[in-house]
Amino acid sequence: MVTSWLSPLFITMICLFRLEYVECGGTGQVQLLRYQDSVWPLSPDFFFKPFNIIDEDGTILHEVEETDPNYKKQRDIFLIDVPELKDPITIKFSHQKRVFFEIGVWSYFEDEGEPEPSLVRKIENVEIPFSSKLPGDGLTTDPRSIDTPGSIKLTFQYQILQCDKGFAGAGCSECAKGFTGESCSECETGFTGDSCSECAEGLAGDSCSECADNYYPAGQCTKFCVPETGKHICTNEGEMKCAEDFYGEGCTVFCVETSTYTCNANDQGQLKSAKTTTIQRVNAPCTVKKRRASHAILRENGTAKKCTSQVGNAVDTVNQKKTSTRAVKREKECAMRGDRG
Repeated sequence: MVTSWLSPLFITMICLFRLEYVECGGTGQVQLLRYQDSVWPLSPDFFFKPFNIIDEDGTILHEVEETDPNYKKQRDIFLIDVPELKDPITIKFSHQKRVFFEIGVWSYFEDEGEPEPSLVRKIENVEIPFSSKLPGDGLTTDPRSIDTPGSIKLTFQYQILQCDKGFAGAGCSECAKGFTGESCSECETGFTGDSCSECAEGLAGDSCSECADNYYPAGQCTKFCVPETGKHICTNEGEMKCAEDFYGEGCTVFCVETSTYTCNANDQGQLKSAKTTTIQRVNAPCTVKKRRASHAILRENGTAKKCTSQVGNAVDTVNQKKTSTRAVKREKECAMRGDRG
């Protein structure tokens, strides 16, 4: 027998980097539950020597050299009560090889002196059927009859935890997409498919080195963006950007700016709002009556002042006469009274 001296975790790391001297496939788990032996005529003191898991070439994947004798004289042993067998067993298996139990069942016999251990039976060719399982299927309970139905039975659970990089399918026996060959080697950069004859997602061209339609940015081809006429465009980086005059989430709001209205964002999209005139006060408070964008009239207690009128980006400085219309009118009235006097 050959013992695998590499731990399952270490083999998984080796398979990740595709080193050739380790056969890869997947990681499985076995939980031993029960051993029943009703054909042995005497009251047994069963123990196991060995209790191994091997592949079809005889390589030991998990080894228990010997369990302690339980001396309970029972034919039905709950293996989860046996210290050496109670924990789940994690193993690495090849995608090309089947996995079996190799068990020696022993008992002690009293023969005029000290009890002597004797081999009761050897159990071989009991397969752990990883080949029928997919990763993620969960535990399957297998009450395996070894001899005549019901006479010798080994009950256990098993599952596939994961397939190694490049492997997939039942028993991790197939190459994953983007891998090929007997050892499921990775395709050359840019290629994928069962025979590495297809371009990987986002790539195109004879050498699969160009971006396919609607994939960005150039040289990476990792972002998918489809422009939609009248709504949005795609930047060189593959980001969606609203087309001209479209706004909001999904670019569904249409808005055209004019000299009177502007388009402003809010939580619901884009809305129109009126453009306003901003007046900057200079020296003293003043009121402005808007006549047109480039002109403003200032009044303050009949005295003219200087103000700045800002409409959009246009700023007009208005110099008004020192006498208001009302003041002129009053002067005329006073002059008329004086003439009469």
